[in-house]
Amino acid sequence: MHVCFPLFFPAADLFTDLENAFQGKIDAAYFETSKYLLDVLNKKYSLLDHMQAMRRYLLLGQGDFIRHLMDLLKPELVRPATTLYQHNLTGILETAVRATNAQFDSPEILRRLDVRLLEVSPGDTGWDVFSLDYHVDGPIATVFTRECMSHYLRVFNFLWRAKRMEYILTDIRKGHMCNAKLLRNMPGESPARPRVHGSTGPRVHALSQKPPASVGCGFQQLWKLRKSSCGVAVIADFRHVDDFARLLCSSSVLAAAARSLAVKALSRNKT
Repeated sequence: MHVCFPLFFPAADLFTDLENAFQGKIDAAYFETSKYLLDVLNKKYSLLDHMQAMRRYLLLGQGDFIRHLMDLLKPELVRPATTLYQHNLTGILETAVRATNAQFDSPEILRRLDVRLLEVSPGDTGWDVFSLDYHVDGPIATVFTRECMSHYLRVFNFLWRAKRMEYILTDIRKGHMCNAKLLRNMPGESPARPRVHGSTGPRVHALSQKPPASVGCGFQQLWKLRKSSCGVAVIADFRHVDDFARLLCSSSVLAAAARSLAVKALSRNKT
């Protein structure tokens, strides 16, 4: 005679299995929704193009454009900040675009590129208040929020100052090299002079490499996520774009000490 006993499953195990299955369906739905949203932003609103534009212009990735823009702006920005007019700077910006590879960007991107003048403090020159700006609106503004753009502008301000130090040191180095050629055959040359001539080279190299490298590495990591299985959901979660902008600001703040050392070195070099 066989006796059959009913099989009882612990309620906790049954609930765990149902919870895991439900969580899996939620994750799958979230991924598909994120993928669809990102496809719409990319195809209809060119999200990745705007991200690249941020890197090229606000993070100074378009080197030929930035250098030519500085050359054109120099006569204006050495003046007191209170004497600047935004329409004059905008005209210079358009000239720099037409003369460099930036002209090959889409009209939609170039239309958003603009000049902004920061708040003026007593004694400020144009270098202290000038900033590039990138206008965002519509669905793109839900990704690059106002707070996020403020972070990008802070990073631009830091990189712009570092680029200016590189610009000045490059001019000083050119002068040193010209002087070295003129004084090479003169009697009584100081043995310390060759060291002075060579001292600006490492400084120029440090300023030209470190800030873009620290910014570029973080941007490249975000850029690589765009096609990965998890990256679709990561980028579609717009908070991560703002977190990336915060990370850039943190990198800039950490590099402030290096910038102050460069300023001191420049002041010594001028004397």
